[in-house]
Amino acid sequence: MKVYRGNTAEVFDYDIKKVCKLFYQKTPYEYVQQEYENAQKLMGLGIRVPEPFEIVNQKGRYGIIYEKIHGESIQGCMNQRHIFEIFIMEHKRLLDISSDVLMTYKDFLHAMIRGGSNGEISEDIVKKIQSLPDGNSVLHGDYHPGNVMITTEGEFVIIDLLNVCCGPREYDVARTFFLLEDEKWQDRYLKGMGYCREEIECYLEIIKRIRRFENKSR
Repeated sequence: MKVYRGNTAEVFDYDIKKVCKLFYQKTPYEYVQQEYENAQKLMGLGIRVPEPFEIVNQKGRYGIIYEKIHGESIQGCMNQRHIFEIFIMEHKRLLDISSDVLMTYKDFLHAMIRGGSNGEISEDIVKKIQSLPDGNSVLHGDYHPGNVMITTEGEFVIIDLLNVCCGPREYDVARTFFLLEDEKWQDRYLKGMGYCREEIECYLEIIKRIRRFENKSR
């Protein structure tokens, strides 16, 4: 039975304890492998994510067998103040963790551009990415309410791990700020994270510019 349909994959029940995240046919194997390895690495760092079991191929589509999480995303309950505060707290907790085993965010951005540019890469964008600061915080790369689940036991679990990388925490803050879209939520989020708009502006510029490459690369 299909559980969820997203931009890059569909999720199906596999058995009573597992689901299959089945990527669309256009998704290259290396992207699926990257997410699988990201999940393994985050588990090794003590971050609560669904446990990955194996990569499968079903009728030409690659997928990952994951632990089934019994719960729902916090997307529909963000108006509850304590939920939004926990959303912020969980992001801070993630960014406080350092790693040297994940792809750097600069390499991730370059890969995204190469995958979605059809060979037309702006030298200006490449130079701007290279000029950004380095860092070693664990970055989710797609941290928004739809990718944070709360289980029936009240545990928070982070899902959708393809964009995971490492770098300066300001990049992930900027990315979440961008994804929230609604100005009210953006302002509350930024204040809760302890940042002002000026501190993330250089990252926002790049995030906006490469947005057009994002879906094309997958």
